[in-house]
Amino acid sequence: MLADWERDTLYLKKNIIALSWLKLGNLGDIKPDKGAFKAKLTEFYPEKKPGAIPVYAGQLYRYVYEMKEGDIVYIPQKLIGIFTSGG
Repeated sequence: MLADWERDTLYLKKNIIALSWLKLGNLGDIKPDKGAFKAKLTEFYPEKKPGAIPVYAGQLYRYVYEMKEGDIVYIPQKLIGIFTSGG
């Protein structure tokens, strides 16, 4: 897993993004099928909740096979917001 300063360096200074699913290896080697991503996640991350696996698989699949030049990347660690009301 990358430390915060390492992510900041990659994202903000080198203009690249990184994912921390290290056990999966090269995501480009996974068959372009969401089922294949689900199977890999289940194999290498058995501790993950079953309901979370399809969500993670979909995110990773889109990252590898659907993202294209010009798409926006959102970095949650850098979000700044103002809470103004409790309802």
